[in-house]
Amino acid sequence: MGINNEIFKALGAVEMLLAALSGAMIKNQLLVLFFISLAVFQYGRQ
Repeated sequence: MGINNEIFKALGAVEMLLAALSGAMIKNQLLVLFFISLAVFQYGRQ
């Protein structure tokens, strides 16, 4: 029983890590898009 518990804990940690990584990647892409659009907007106003 204890061994199964450890396996589930490890799987949960890996899953959380993957979710955090993919979430960070999505956030970074959104930030990049935001800054690009901001730069284009500023450039267009000049």
